[in-house]
Amino acid sequence: MCLKKNVVSVQLTFCTPIVSIQMNADQHTPTAQVFMSAFKQLPSKERTAFVQALLSDTEFAEDLRDISIARERHNESDVSLDEYRKKRNLGTQNG
Repeated sequence: MCLKKNVVSVQLTFCTPIVSIQMNADQHTPTAQVFMSAFKQLPSKERTAFVQALLSDTEFAEDLRDISIARERHNESDVSLDEYRKKRNLGTQNG
């Protein structure tokens, strides 16, 4: 996702596994399917305006950023808190 002055470039991938969001197309509620169908039918300018309106909601925009980061880092190996702290010279949790 890239936000520039009055320009929004967003690549949203729907119906693919994303960390904690594990929905397949057949798992979407009927309401979600209606909204998605309507969104896909919008002309490009109206899609952009709709996405800009969504992103103007600070919490929603933050959620999208979090999902994007989680998806990018999905294949990284787990790191224990002690290992993370050690790598950053923060000491261990117990000392």
